[in-house]
Amino acid sequence: MAGIRANVTSPELLNSPDVALMHGSPKAGAPKRPTSRWLLAGLASLVMIVSTLGAGEVLAQLFTYVVLKRSFAAITADPRHYYRKSENEMLGYELHPDFELHEQGRALHINSRGLRGPEAAPVKSGLRLAILGDSVTFSTGLSDEQTVPHLVQEELARRCGQSVEVINLGVPGYGTQELAEQLRVKSAGLELDGVVYLLNLNDFARRNTLREGADNGLYRDYVLPTLKLPWLIGKAVYRWHKSEPAYAP
Repeated sequence: MAGIRANVTSPELLNSPDVALMHGSPKAGAPKRPTSRWLLAGLASLVMIVSTLGAGEVLAQLFTYVVLKRSFAAITADPRHYYRKSENEMLGYELHPDFELHEQGRALHINSRGLRGPEAAPVKSGLRLAILGDSVTFSTGLSDEQTVPHLVQEELARRCGQSVEVINLGVPGYGTQELAEQLRVKSAGLELDGVVYLLNLNDFARRNTLREGADNGLYRDYVLPTLKLPWLIGKAVYRWHKSEPAYAP
């Protein structure tokens, strides 16, 4: 045993690769771990990215509050603007109750419930239906007597030979989520006999997504996102995508 110890502790054996491996020392030519220089370079890159995004967000915030907010304020201050901010966070905005507009032969009346059309009869005397939808149901650009619900009401009354009311539950820009909430809130107390949903394909748009533009930005007149840079980039991408031809020539 003593001879073995002497051989192991001899300079020749201590310097051999086999003994070095036994003692846990790395072999010559083994790959080295990343040095602190690479760690510092990665940290510097991360700081640069975060700083760039932060600067971009600051510029986006300035642009929103200096440029866009003025535009939004001018739109909402227009006496022909018949919307207002809603206390219902799901809706975001709603039709302004008790609104009247007569312009270029067009009449637009929003009743005390915040629905387009005359007041619902206080006592239900016949069939009472509602049509739910977006700007098509609301009949943007048309006079009250030309709206889809009014025309349906007249036709049903003529065919049924009895009193018929058709309530207009349409609000421009609402998607399926807002329309479901609109029906829940606005139909309360109306004692509806039935509801017809007039589908528009852009009803599937979702707020706070890339394709939130079904309302042409109306929602953002009243509710701005916390982070402005992703929102502005998303709007730019959305508009660029809409400008692309649907089919290649």
